[in-house]
Amino acid sequence: MAAPLAVHRASVWVQHGQVLVSDAEDGDLAGLDDSWDDAVESGHFVGAADGIVSIVTPRADSSGTPFTVEEWADEPPDDRHDWDHEVDIDVDVPSGKLELFLTTGEIEDGTVRLTKAGPCRLRVSARFPEAGDDAADVYRLRVWPRTADTPPQLRQSWPHWPSVRS
Repeated sequence: MAAPLAVHRASVWVQHGQVLVSDAEDGDLAGLDDSWDDAVESGHFVGAADGIVSIVTPRADSSGTPFTVEEWADEPPDDRHDWDHEVDIDVDVPSGKLELFLTTGEIEDGTVRLTKAGPCRLRVSARFPEAGDDAADVYRLRVWPRTADTPPQLRQSWPHWPSVRS
């Protein structure tokens, strides 16, 4: 059975209902608003613009949100049935360092050094607790090399988005 090349774990503070992902050496937040707009307007709740991927979260703010980042040599096996929400989207990582950061540009422990730099496909998987449950949301990011630009793909949609983002 296929296995990831590397697995990284981070505990990330969610701020303003989103976590951002980009190349660690990009440093340009110009696409911040557009990536949010793309995420919400597409109905995928994951969007991209100008090198920034925005992951919209059901909770406005929370600390210690667990993120697992897996690096794969090829597209990973399909296990979307284990997740509430899943989206594939392109991200470019020319420095080989993928970064999870806040809307203010701050970083906690979210810089991941990949074994291979370049254009990647990113699969964002999320699991959300039941209403009233104090458990944290759980996120997994799977990244693998891509050879062509591909439109975002909503692989699994969490049915409660309309009530959360109305």
